[in-house]
Amino acid sequence: MSATKTRAVALEVVIPGQPVPASRPRVTHARGVYYHKRYEQWLESAKWLARDAGVKAFGSAPRWVSSVTVRVEFYGANDQADIDNLLKASLDALQPDVIANDRQVKSVFAFRHPASGLIGPRTVITVIPLDPFEAGGGG
Repeated sequence: MSATKTRAVALEVVIPGQPVPASRPRVTHARGVYYHKRYEQWLESAKWLARDAGVKAFGSAPRWVSSVTVRVEFYGANDQADIDNLLKASLDALQPDVIANDRQVKSVFAFRHPASGLIGPRTVITVIPLDPFEAGGGG
């Protein structure tokens, strides 16, 4: 009996609230390595929302292990926030439950938009597996 592969689909993760850029790590003798509290709080929430989106879409977090494309749209980000730091935060939010490691991201599309009236500020991350037959739940 041969195994049947199912076609993988994209996963969309919506993180409400103003997009938060990744902060630089800080080092002290007392605390060791830490990040800005606002970023740590955003990241914890974003990771939970990414995992939850995977569970709702696939029955479990997909944890793709092969190559992916990531599209990220930032609505209402602070004008001073660098898009590369916003993108780093979004990729960090996907690890380890949606993708195993950000090294597997082969292409990225990032867009910055003003916040729209009714929905407000948010980050929308779409993960598209490049192997169309890798079933979500690779590991």
